[in-house]
Amino acid sequence: MSSARDTGPTFRALLIGIDVYLPNRLSNDATYVSLRCCVSDVERIDKILSARITMPYKSTKLLAPNIGRGAPGGDRKTWPTYSNMKAALDELLASTQPGDHVYIHYSGHGGRVPTMFTHLKPGGVDETLVPMDIGDGSTPYLRDLEIAHYLDALTTKNQATVTVVLDSCHSGDATRGNDFAPRCATGARKGADPTLDTTERPTGGVAPDDALSASWNRLEATGRALRGAAATTWLPEAKDYVLLAACRDVETAIELQRGDEAGGVLTTAFIKALTEAGDDQTWKTLYERVLAHVHSRYPSQTPQLLGQGARQILGSKLRPVVSTVTVKDVDVARRRVKLGAGRVTGTPTGAKFGIYPLGTTDFTQVDRRVGVATIEKMMAVESWASLEEGAAIEAVKLGAPAVLEDVGSIALRRAVNLFHRDDLAPGIDQDRALGAVGAEIKTRGRGFLELATGEAPYYQVALDKDRHYEIWDGSGKPPTWGRWRSTHRTAPRSWSLDLSIFSGIRPSWRLPPLSRGSRTGSASSSSPRRRRGRWASQLWAGP
Repeated sequence: MSSARDTGPTFRALLIGIDVYLPNRLSNDATYVSLRCCVSDVERIDKILSARITMPYKSTKLLAPNIGRGAPGGDRKTWPTYSNMKAALDELLASTQPGDHVYIHYSGHGGRVPTMFTHLKPGGVDETLVPMDIGDGSTPYLRDLEIAHYLDALTTKNQATVTVVLDSCHSGDATRGNDFAPRCATGARKGADPTLDTTERPTGGVAPDDALSASWNRLEATGRALRGAAATTWLPEAKDYVLLAACRDVETAIELQRGDEAGGVLTTAFIKALTEAGDDQTWKTLYERVLAHVHSRYPSQTPQLLGQGARQILGSKLRPVVSTVTVKDVDVARRRVKLGAGRVTGTPTGAKFGIYPLGTTDFTQVDRRVGVATIEKMMAVESWASLEEGAAIEAVKLGAPAVLEDVGSIALRRAVNLFHRDDLAPGIDQDRALGAVGAEIKTRGRGFLELATGEAPYYQVALDKDRHYEIWDGSGKPPTWGRWRSTHRTAPRSWSLDLSIFSGIRPSWRLPPLSRGSRTGSASSSSPRRRRGRWASQLWAGP
């Protein structure tokens, strides 16, 4: 256990790793066999957290290491028995202060038991964490409703930021070979569900039943707007915490027991992603990296993310999340990438995606793109895309984010040319006025608008003799419909975001087609012809 200061927010970690399960046999003849890598999971998590957390860090570890004697070594007070797990959660609840960050990591077996809360659980079962002393018939499981009760108290009463990572499962018998082990009960008699334990055990150790129900209902109520396609019932979908679970309810959480990546598959992928993450990484972008890493090696296991996906990892500030797809495979020889977008997402052949480095959260920095890939082979939920010439295929990483930029017939990224004219009065400060437009595009264009740098522009912005801003199409020809005018005598602001919407605005002036030299911010033109009819798409640039 590491120390923490008495003042200021503290990052509090409860880390539970169980390699040794004392002798046990369930009502269906299944057993929770001992594992090999749960303790190392926790030790690695403790190391990466202590390296990356900037606030005071305090960790509590409950470990059952396998020392080959049928029982773990060390102090019994640090064994992950039911009573010690409950005591550690109680202490976490008692010590956590408003503003603290709480991280709970569990590596070990998961299980299921019949529920008493049938009004809350249509499936009729509670999901559980399995204490190392579950072989004692008087030892209860730590049920999902009890965990939810602690999370509800930590987030509402204690006002803490809470994260839970569960590297366990409650579905098994899906792995084969000496190098793998499922983290759930196995070996039940024929026809019996190995993961469902019907042994009568004590209940009610954490809180009264009505308090457990109330906590569950409160958490569910907060998450109704978040509810999506997550395929896990470990905990309610709630906005007050983040849950990263190892797999879907019908899948197995795998432990790789040998080799360089020995450990829980989820924990290993999570540590790898956390090591590579930037300071402003969100849980959603981190999860995409975890999912790609796991699926590339073990497609039968699908990690699940519930809760505040837009929250910073290891922090509480919310950040906007851009809709992205993930690079799921890289074919270096054929210079192509497999993207997580296909027919079901409505992505057409010919669509273009900008591919960014791992951990990118600001997609307005177009110069950070690794390259642009064009969809060439469409499948149901995935597609192969060819990488543009000149881009380094070696720089495209598994799990990297890709942003849709062009759907073939409609480009989503618009280039804007700031057009200097030579027929205006010398007193009109074009540099200042057009510079204000450029600044707004850079700061508020969000990557959908960018200044033209030699390519043909989609829009042009210029001034007229009355110091109004005018918006033209790329060639100087009038678009077919619409008009827009502002009487504000200030530099343009939020209107810059609307350029991609007002693609049919009629201009006041008609310009001849531009030469290459006139597509820069310093280009000039001869006097344009005055156009009859209403003038439109103008903003006042000020005196």
